Amino acid sequence: GLTIAVGLAAGLPLQRALGQRMAEFVYNRPALTLAVVAGPLALVLWRQGPRVVALAALAFAALGILRSVSGAAAMGLAAGLAMFVLGRLLPARLAVGLAGLGLGLAVALAPVEGDLLDRFMPEAAHERLVHSSSRARVAIARSFGAAVAADPWVGAGFGTSARFAEAPVAARLDPEMRTLLAVGHPHNAFLQVWAELGTAGAVLAAAVLMLMLAPLVAWPAGERATALALV
Repeated sequence: GLTIAVGLAAGLPLQRALGQRMAEFVYNRPALTLAVVAGPLALVLWRQGPRVVALAALAFAALGILRSVSGAAAMGLAAGLAMFVLGRLLPARLAVGLAGLGLGLAVALAPVEGDLLDRFMPEAAHERLVHSSSRARVAIARSFGAAVAADPWVGAGFGTSARFAEAPVAARLDPEMRTLLAVGHPHNAFLQVWAELGTAGAVLAAAVLMLMLAPLVAWPAGERATALALV
């Protein structure tokens, strides 16, 4: 996290020295990685070492995430913190149930995500997420959502996202919806499941997610809250 913050503040000196691409988004994937590993790492440090080290790890991770231009990492940090707090405060079954409800809705609404964001996402939010190409991502989601609507039951086939523009279903879409199918993936794992595997795949994916959550009810509170933060 400190590397990200210092690197961005100093104008990407490491990338300049190595002759790499000079763009702030080069730290987006490291920021996303921090959003995933910071919680479990902090839990281990909290249990096995000085707790100040765990707090420092969280603080540096948050610094790197918030200093980066990754809107996804920042939103993941906020959502993870919210789920951790709920996981600690609520009864186990209720906390896990809320996580399951959220995941279920994420799967169910994935095909219409683009249309919903296009209609309800305020312009100010797009301006704040300009480095994350939010407008392009909404357009991509709309294109893949249109493909799902055109073939909702079985999808285009497993692993077809990389060449989705060549799939038979693409030819049935309006021309303006075809162009962004060539980007390689819809930037949403659940939407990708819908596009490739259709309703059957989405139902199976939702079932796997629910089965994954169920054992968390019996976990100790700290581990359960940390796991829910990753949802």
